[in-house]
Formats: sequence, structure tokens, C-alpha cells
Amino acid sequence: MPQLLVDSSINNDVYIYNISNVADKLSQNDIQLIAKYGEPTINTGGTFLSGENEYTLPDNYIRVISGLPYVQQFDSTSAPFNTATVTKVQAWLAAFESAYTDAFTTLRAETDTFTNQQFYTV
Repeated sequence: MPQLLVDSSINNDVYIYNISNVADKLSQNDIQLIAKYGEPTINTGGTFLSGENEYTLPDNYIRVISGLPYVQQFDSTSAPFNTATVTKVQAWLAAFESAYTDAFTTLRAETDTFTNQQFYTV
């Protein structure tokens, strides 16, 4: 499984995730699958949490390898991140990690029913 490196920091009340992949952790099998079926995408937006902490970010699709590094920022001085900031940003990261894992699980489940060799007699 590819590995993600997540650097998190706070700068001027902005919570920042800088996410990159560890390139040498991509297996030959994954490289071959991406070459065959294309690079999966994930949505960094969507609705997160529920109840009073629920918030929505606009849909934003990135590729799981070439879309990284990816930076996501949350301004804790403006809504909706001015309350329960840590809970909200950690929920986003958990959803990102889950989507990343799901993308590779789906890619690895692909079955090639097209590639073969046939002889025809005419």
C-alpha cells in the first residue's frame, strides 16, 4: 500500500495539512494497475461529521499520486472552523485517508476481461 506523509501545523490560526505520498512505497503491481486502468481520483470535499459540528466543503477531485502533495487549510477564525476546530479538521483527515485507501482497494479489485489472444479461421 502506498504510504501518505501528513505534515500538520498551525500558522496564524490556520490549521494546515500538507499531504504527500512516499513514492518508493508504491508497489510494482499498483504501478501496473494504474498504467492499465488509470490513476484513481478522490474527493477532498463533501460533508463531514453530523449534528452541530457538521460542515461541507466544495467537491474537489485529485489524483491519488499526481495530485499529491496536497495542502488543505482551515481558518479557525471563520465559520465553520471557529468552533470545534480540532474535531472538524481531524474528521477531514480521517475521511481523506479513508478515501485514499478505498481508491486503491477499488483499483486492486479491477479484473481485466479484455486482454487475451484469439485465433480466427476464415
